[in-house]
Amino acid sequence: MDLNEAKKIASRCLECKNPRCVEGCPINQNIPKFIKYIKEENLEAAYKTILPFSSSKPIVASQSSSIV
Repeated sequence: MDLNEAKKIASRCLECKNPRCVEGCPINQNIPKFIKYIKEENLEAAYKTILPFSSSKPIVASQSSSIV
């Protein structure tokens, strides 16, 4: 997918009347904010929006705690 295609998809997502993407995300990612930055071609801000969630440690920790 190139940037132009990503921007088209982002525009469609931002027009969603009933967004459930954040609630449906297991790590409560701010998906609308990420998509807004993609549409604005602000890729650094988009990256920083998801950066705090890019570590696999919380996922591993949550999986290991359910094993105990």
